Amino acid sequence: MNAAARKIQRIYLTLTLGNTLAASFIWGINTLFLLDAGLSNLEAFAANAFFTAGMVLFEVPTGVIADGWGRRVSFLLGTVTLAASTYLYYLLWQLSAPFWAWAVVSVLLGLGFTFFSGPWRPGWWMRCVSPATTVSWRQCSGGH
Repeated sequence: MNAAARKIQRIYLTLTLGNTLAASFIWGINTLFLLDAGLSNLEAFAANAFFTAGMVLFEVPTGVIADGWGRRVSFLLGTVTLAASTYLYYLLWQLSAPFWAWAVVSVLLGLGFTFFSGPWRPGWWMRCVSPATTVSWRQCSGGH
């Protein structure tokens, strides 16, 4: 693996570690947060299920946006969507909102995350297979 490929690999692995670590912290306390907001155990887990449903529902459409309008637009839309839905999440907690509101905002959080997943791997793939590098995706993404 040449120096350019090693640099790309280090950046990819660092960003992946940061993203995974942040998500672990967020989802590790999310159920406790929902319980503190007044939801029952069933409602808290259902709200998490709505998040997952949002990711499943929007994965392909946001991928189409990333492919058609570009990865930067997708990242920008993801950032705006996550910022707005995170604020709504906090607001729902402040208001002790009903379950249906948590379900809607959880779906919006899922939408926000899918704006990032669509362009993430293809963007790194393009960097890995650029003329400056001669490595496979497996090598670039940390495999041997």
